[in-house]
Amino acid sequence: MKKNRNAFRSKVHCCSCCCCFGCACGESYSFRQKVVYEAPIPLVTVANPVMGQISETLTLSAHVEARSMIPVIPMVRGTILEYPVSVGQTVEKGDLLAVIDEEPFKQQMLQAQAAYTGYEKTFQRISGLYCPAQSELGLF
Repeated sequence: MKKNRNAFRSKVHCCSCCCCFGCACGESYSFRQKVVYEAPIPLVTVANPVMGQISETLTLSAHVEARSMIPVIPMVRGTILEYPVSVGQTVEKGDLLAVIDEEPFKQQMLQAQAAYTGYEKTFQRISGLYCPAQSELGLF
């Protein structure tokens, strides 16, 4: 009886191994999915414009930088009253970029004119002392 039990166990064990192995092998061969190559989605696509209603909207945030930045350094300093150009606007040579308050410069010009007039009168007076004949003729 012991012999029969061991024989039965080995038969059951052998059958169960074959069943498991057969199921595993059969499963891997019979249920295998076919691999199909799919091309990756392109990052950018080009399309011709079409007239119609917008059906989707997309909102993106980004940081945009200019190709080149040119510092503007004025030859004079002063208070800027107005910027006739806007950010991102293309400008050409000779375009007005900023309007500087001209009042301080007018005052400086008037002071310079007054100083010039004073120096001119002083020069005429001194010239009259050394060359009285030329000062009478009005050459100085």
